[in-house]
Amino acid sequence: MSRIVMRAPFVLNYWELPISLASYYALAQVFNTFRPQGKHCIPDTGMHIGICLLVCFGDDYVARFSADDRKVALLSAVQKKCKHECQGVLCVIRAALNKLWRPICRVFIDEMPLVEFLDYNDYWKKRPPQRLLPRYKQIANDLPNSGQVLDIGCGDGTFLKHLRNVKPELGLMGVDVSEVAVSRLKQCGIRSAVVDLADGCIPDDLKADYVVMMEVLEHIPDPEAIMRAVKAIGARRYYVTIPNLGHIEHRLRLMFAGKMPITAIIYHMREHLRFWTVSDFKYWADQMGYRVVEYRGQNGTLFFWRIFPSLFAMQMTYRLELKDDCKC
Repeated sequence: MSRIVMRAPFVLNYWELPISLASYYALAQVFNTFRPQGKHCIPDTGMHIGICLLVCFGDDYVARFSADDRKVALLSAVQKKCKHECQGVLCVIRAALNKLWRPICRVFIDEMPLVEFLDYNDYWKKRPPQRLLPRYKQIANDLPNSGQVLDIGCGDGTFLKHLRNVKPELGLMGVDVSEVAVSRLKQCGIRSAVVDLADGCIPDDLKADYVVMMEVLEHIPDPEAIMRAVKAIGARRYYVTIPNLGHIEHRLRLMFAGKMPITAIIYHMREHLRFWTVSDFKYWADQMGYRVVEYRGQNGTLFFWRIFPSLFAMQMTYRLELKDDCKC
């Protein structure tokens, strides 16, 4: 009998021991790789115990095996497989723990963001290019293949660029208060203009079949003025996205931490001036002359935001139509 000294490939914490054992038993298929013709290669009890100790503990483990090349190769293969599989399992667990830890930080620990910016030109200079957000896909999928789309508060035009790729027959136009943001959109060949709609004045040439206002209303001191003004555009549908003040994290933060909710704010708390829960927005839209046809969450807590968006979704997407008594 020869003596083979093996060192465990990594050291596990005590709480990771059960996971490692489970991972080891999930690797039974490795043994079949080394089975002789017509036989199943089932290691003896000593090898089972040896490999378990090798995987689960960081101390040197001395295993006694015969000088059988097959057993040596088997132990080496299991060691490599266990290291790979266990590290993968631990990465998943650590990612899950981090996913649970972030909401705790948002509720109890995180302080309000107070990174100053001069105006929305400065805001868009600071802000990096946006990624393709879930609300872009939601609205793009809901829009028909033809018609005119007006994006109010278009930012750097990420949504319109996505829309041009997936539905090229649509006519597109974006307006924003920021010259920096509009210049980025013009560079992409999409019609755009600098327009400040906060005072409720709509240029006569702004006409569209579909109006999109994503993350706009909460930035405006008088969103009532803009909701009344966009009626003159004569659109068939209006898409509005806003943060959901009723999200469970905001409720818990205010109740237990005594801190103001941070509603999808990028740089500074002064970005958002108005706030709505789902119930508030439905009532508010009705008072403004709109009917909420559909609403859904964009993101939120685990999978619950898809089922109960008013409580578990961080941001909401609303599809509105003018009420019959408000149509021109």
